[in-house]
Amino acid sequence: MKGIFSIVLSMSYQASIAIMIVLVVQWLFRLWNVPSKYGCIIGIFPFLRMVIPSFWKTTFSLIRKPNFISLYTQRSMNQVNEIYQSNYIETQNMQSHLSQGELWNILPWIWLFGIIGILGYSLIRLMQLKKKLDCNIWIRDNIYYVDEIPNALVWGIRNHKIYVYSQIPEKELEYVLLHENAHIQRKDPMIKFAAFLIVCIHWFNPLAWIAYRQLQHYMELSCDEVVLKKLDHWDYKEYAKTLFNRSVCGQRKIPLAFGEIYIKQRIKNIVHYKKPTGIGVGLAIVILIGVGITLLTDPMTEMIQNEILESRGKNYYLVKGGEEREAYLRLLDNNQFLFCYDPWNSYLPYGGYQQVDNKLIAYTHDGRYHYVFEKVGTDTLKFIQQDSSKITVSETVQSIMDGDRFIHSTGY
Repeated sequence: MKGIFSIVLSMSYQASIAIMIVLVVQWLFRLWNVPSKYGCIIGIFPFLRMVIPSFWKTTFSLIRKPNFISLYTQRSMNQVNEIYQSNYIETQNMQSHLSQGELWNILPWIWLFGIIGILGYSLIRLMQLKKKLDCNIWIRDNIYYVDEIPNALVWGIRNHKIYVYSQIPEKELEYVLLHENAHIQRKDPMIKFAAFLIVCIHWFNPLAWIAYRQLQHYMELSCDEVVLKKLDHWDYKEYAKTLFNRSVCGQRKIPLAFGEIYIKQRIKNIVHYKKPTGIGVGLAIVILIGVGITLLTDPMTEMIQNEILESRGKNYYLVKGGEEREAYLRLLDNNQFLFCYDPWNSYLPYGGYQQVDNKLIAYTHDGRYHYVFEKVGTDTLKFIQQDSSKITVSETVQSIMDGDRFIHSTGY
């Protein structure tokens, strides 16, 4: 559970960076009169960041992975102290560390119960709405009249049904159906359903909810623009009037059903609607591609690894049978480390470390692995397998075993 939660935290951090950049780009798109569908497309990028832990690596990425090493290390410090010396050390600092460790153990469960609570509440609301929609009158195709809702909505993820107020005038019904069918054609219900599930996973991140609201906003604007392209210019005000009439009874907040939101902004957009220019659309496409490359790629870890490889520090080489092996541990002055034990493995463990009495605890930058060494004398580190992550090496590489010694070399 803790491992899953740490991955979610990492993705949420990266998505937050993407959300802030996307909000700025969407604002620029509005200034440049760019079609809303491009703002909707770019609004999906943060949700991909929230659910996909890693992307292709490029030198253009603006996303940086968070460093949760301090949390992991603090927890490991508590465990090491409990095992080796807490029986006789009782200090105020230790109590502070223990409380932080206990908090880190509780947080994943709070996160899980939050997801269950949000999904449970949403399910109850959907069941209440479904009960109202069951009292309907079929008109034609997938269109139904209902008395319990004041405005139209699309129901369903795949088999879509359009529900409209039974007393709606015929002319307004035409506009409403154009708008709701635009949602269906654009696959908005399916996209919104996926986005809602993703934001439930990141419920603790307020930026995730902002991104979700923005995505809904641009879906509505995009569908409005689809409708406007099918209408004559003198019908724009009638369409805006229809939106206003359908919103006078308030707005629902049903997570998986499409209704009318952002009415004021949408009416303003309709009244002042202008056809986008070719230059604006071309510029938007270029920006869209550029933002996609920078937000949907990861930084080249090789660049970071090379910086560490080229950095000077203390090298501790594995010694077995009196012979020095290829595996080594490099400790840098800024509390970073590099652990090279398999030249055939593309994953290079590096990150941060802390010393606790005679123990050295190292955690990789992504929180996937940790290694514990015991200081023996001034120039030797003994690997402690039982407190470390499992080390898997290629068949041609000698395994690192519990108790293996790494001896300091002054050659680098």
